[in-house]
Amino acid sequence: RGNGATSYGSGNETLGPVLPGAPIIISPFGKRVHPILKTVKNHKGEDYRGSINTPLLAPFSGKVVESRYQANTVNGKTVGWGHTVVIEAPNGVRYRASHMNSASPLRFGEVVSKGQQIGKLGASGGVTGPHLDAMLYSPSGKILPVSAYRGKTLNEIGKIQ
Repeated sequence: RGNGATSYGSGNETLGPVLPGAPIIISPFGKRVHPILKTVKNHKGEDYRGSINTPLLAPFSGKVVESRYQANTVNGKTVGWGHTVVIEAPNGVRYRASHMNSASPLRFGEVVSKGQQIGKLGASGGVTGPHLDAMLYSPSGKILPVSAYRGKTLNEIGKIQ
């Protein structure tokens, strides 16, 4: 991860929007009552309100390192990310977009540009309605709130332990 020997992205690139317009966070990063399991859990992403098929945007240039469907059953209830895609910057910063309406058109190893459409907002996996679950990871694996790092450079995010 993040060896820097690529032909895409720059450490000076800033974290951009994940949805067009002014997205509204409907479930923030941190502790909450899980909407399906009804137990207190740490929400490691941010849920953004949106309509089915709203374009999801790459917040930075990078390479697709995961594009799949992920869900399972807990106590008879579906939980999980559903259709999800993960993009990694050259320095190892990662972004995950989950609950897409359908599989991302992107495949493992494809290079994406900042602002490029990476999928469509949906309600796949364990959800109570359509939304984007957005997650940001530092190269060390620390999970970060996307909204708190918007406008920060990938170099700044990459230093977070």
